[in-house]
Amino acid sequence: SDLSRFFWKPLASHRIDPAAAWAELAGSESLAVSPPSYGPSFIVSREAGQIRLSANPHYFDSQQGLPRVDEVIFEQLDGDAQAAFQALQSGACDVLDGSFGWENDLTLLSAISADGTAQLLVDQGPDWWQIVFGISPADYDDGYNPAAGDRPDRLGDQTVRQALAACIDREAMQAQALQGWGQLWPSFMPPEASRRSAQEGLVFDPEQGRTLLDTARWLDFDNDPATPRIAINVPGIPDGTALQVGLWVDETGFQQEMAGILQESLSDCGVGVEIFSLPSQELYAPGPEGPVFGRQFDLALMAWAAGPELGCRLYLDQAIPDEENQWVGTNVAGFAQPDFDGACASASLALEDDQEMLINEAERIFLAQLPSVPLFSLPEVLVFSASLSTNEGLTAGKGFFNQLEVLMDD
Repeated sequence: SDLSRFFWKPLASHRIDPAAAWAELAGSESLAVSPPSYGPSFIVSREAGQIRLSANPHYFDSQQGLPRVDEVIFEQLDGDAQAAFQALQSGACDVLDGSFGWENDLTLLSAISADGTAQLLVDQGPDWWQIVFGISPADYDDGYNPAAGDRPDRLGDQTVRQALAACIDREAMQAQALQGWGQLWPSFMPPEASRRSAQEGLVFDPEQGRTLLDTARWLDFDNDPATPRIAINVPGIPDGTALQVGLWVDETGFQQEMAGILQESLSDCGVGVEIFSLPSQELYAPGPEGPVFGRQFDLALMAWAAGPELGCRLYLDQAIPDEENQWVGTNVAGFAQPDFDGACASASLALEDDQEMLINEAERIFLAQLPSVPLFSLPEVLVFSASLSTNEGLTAGKGFFNQLEVLMDD
């Protein structure tokens, strides 16, 4: 559907030998150091830790006053985010990019917000955080048999998944773990692209969650929500099985805080949650050993970066990691739903005039089936000197960053 992906940008013929092989061009040191471009700036010098760029006098949009910046110097800074902020305060630099991971130090962000020497430019990043349901673990690939030691199929019923989603306080997770910086996602689409109304999305409603669990025959016999519910006449599950699930997260403070909120939310609905914490390299190790890509989990807290394709493609049947595809795939939930696959594929290929209806159908099925609970995007933060906002043509620094984004893209 994105027709621009079928075309490529032309390169300057006077810079490239037309008889050169691609391997020769790809390994060209001169092209790597000073790549051809028709963008707003060009590279003047390139040294270790520094790239200096000047305005392109032949820029096609120069009549509009672009580029607005005569010179940009990229400097590599050593040290952490605190050291970078001190460099900006001292006047050593004007802009600090997102590579310092400002979103991981909310205390520092609050201090910067209160500081008169700097300002923040906050945008939503590409990472889509979610709670993935382990609907079909790898043990089920040769058939489901709890008598042979397979994990009881607690999450195969979409009613149970809907119940757990209703019991999860996504707003509290956003407020406490991100201090409100993130943006809640309504589905596999970000809010600005979603076709679902607020009334059609996920709502925090523990009472509704408990009602759905009753309907699915997970019952609270002792009237104590702090103890896990018990299965009675649940198809495929032995009576008396506790509604106890494992939540897999990494060891970062951010995920640990979200895990605690999630554990508390589900406990209020009679769902026991045991938290398993691993270093990232172990948690996301390839299958079959890795718990996530080896499909050995009940719940997993993880993020995918939104790509050019619709996010629904993460959960296509063909994307299930298993032994046949060497455990390569994004559908770690093991979710398989032909109607969803068809709606997602149609939306991915549709042209703009038809895409809205098809996205709406794919979102509808996603929210009914819930292979995962969408949470929020992480913010991307740039820190810039307050003095930039007073320069002509750089209103609140926006013009500079718009120009910088174009420059970096080119």
